[in-house]
Amino acid sequence: MAAFETAEYRAPVAAVSKAMQARGIDVLVVLGEAHMCYLAGYEGRSDYVPQVVIVRAGDTDPIMILREMDIHCAYPTVYLDDARIECYPERYIGTAERSPWDVIGKRVLEIARGGTIAIEPGAKGFSHQDYVRLVAALGRAPLS
Repeated sequence: MAAFETAEYRAPVAAVSKAMQARGIDVLVVLGEAHMCYLAGYEGRSDYVPQVVIVRAGDTDPIMILREMDIHCAYPTVYLDDARIECYPERYIGTAERSPWDVIGKRVLEIARGGTIAIEPGAKGFSHQDYVRLVAALGRAPLS
């Protein structure tokens, strides 16, 4: 069960969406766990693996993408409908051949529909190598 009423989460999402629209940003990839909690209620403590909240300008609710084993922490804690909580398979962890950023980048592109993409800069655990992998998956450099 989410800690607050749905309106308490949607208000900050609306504020972020408004700021995005003012800056010409269509999709924002949120990486920081504190910001993920603020926007969706997620309290997973899993920032050592890729996880994101994706805000699309104009939408009332974001989409979360988590590691497969962490998705069960999200269901009872976030305010989002289950359909907005997605995961990438465990086989993407700990291998050079695959990266969770490949899955996340592909999904971001689907959500962006050709629009401008920005990522939250300076998030704990988001390395330069992660950035390079995400940019490769996006096929273009996002704003940051």
